[in-house]
Amino acid sequence: YCIPPENKYIRFFYVLRLQNSFQHLPIKVFEMASKLRLSDIDLIISIKTNENLNNAIAFIYQEHFEYLSSLITNNSGSEQDAQDILQEVIVDFIRVVQSGKFREESSVKTFLHSMTRNTWLNELKKRDRTEKRDKVFELNRMTDDSDSETYEQRQSRKQLLDVFNTLGEGCKK
Repeated sequence: YCIPPENKYIRFFYVLRLQNSFQHLPIKVFEMASKLRLSDIDLIISIKTNENLNNAIAFIYQEHFEYLSSLITNNSGSEQDAQDILQEVIVDFIRVVQSGKFREESSVKTFLHSMTRNTWLNELKKRDRTEKRDKVFELNRMTDDSDSETYEQRQSRKQLLDVFNTLGEGCKK
């Protein structure tokens, strides 16, 4: 496992495997998937029946990774964002297929495209909400700081008036 494979999809799996994402899968599965060709129907059957599921996952990455990752990287995402989102999408896709909710009204590529797009847009919305929340927090913190300054100024003014009131009438003039 010292040298990553040349094929970038297999290399991606290799990295995932090293990160324990697919630790249970032998590296040979990914090498076999580079030679594997599955139709949408064969892919769905493989996922539904759990037969050759490792090959099916590898095939999905091999066939669709570049296209789907470009959807993310071309919409203000990084390579790391693409890897994270696609891993989430593929896990969700497998769940959808295995639960029988995939109606096969579209191709696998179209369905994955839609899932990737929606997942990425949700992530962007989440990041936007987080950014807005952080700005509001900062603004509130700055307002709190200015309020405390105002309080301190009032306290100083009050102390000054207290001292002034202790002066005699001659000193007040």
